[in-house]
Amino acid sequence: MNFVSSLRRSIIAVFATMGAIAYGHSAIAADSIVFRYGAFSETFSVQELTEFAQTGKQSSTVRYYLQRTNQDPESVRAALNREIPVRVTTLDRILNSPVGDVALDRLSRTIQTPVNTSNRQALRAALILSASTDNRLSLLELFQTYPTQQLYVDGRELISTYTQISELAQRIQNLPVIFQ
Repeated sequence: MNFVSSLRRSIIAVFATMGAIAYGHSAIAADSIVFRYGAFSETFSVQELTEFAQTGKQSSTVRYYLQRTNQDPESVRAALNREIPVRVTTLDRILNSPVGDVALDRLSRTIQTPVNTSNRQALRAALILSASTDNRLSLLELFQTYPTQQLYVDGRELISTYTQISELAQRIQNLPVIFQ
């Protein structure tokens, strides 16, 4: 009887933990993004950036930023929406290795937490969450899954970061099957 009771408590604990994680994920995901471009910065809600990426509709804030930084709206939308295929299990293994730490440290020069601490951990979580539903990454999903309410992005380095993420994902996909 003691074993059954202990097993029952363990099962309840597992489900409670899973529920807390799921609830916590939705409660902590990024609400806003501060884009810095040199001395200039602008804050967007993740929702208005998502609407722009999905429909092309520009809020006044998005329009102002794009004009101020001389960015082509369609190029920005393409970069936000481009999906990079990657197996989440392989991504997790790589990101939790010394090579992954180096890559995350490079990426965290562009995408940072509000207090510029725990950047590596926040990026790792956002990348894994982004890939977890469909084995694909995108910048938009990365922003949507970032585990702080606000994140900071260096606009000048964003395309370079995007290229680094793409190259990292491609390298991961090309690893021999033994590592996957």
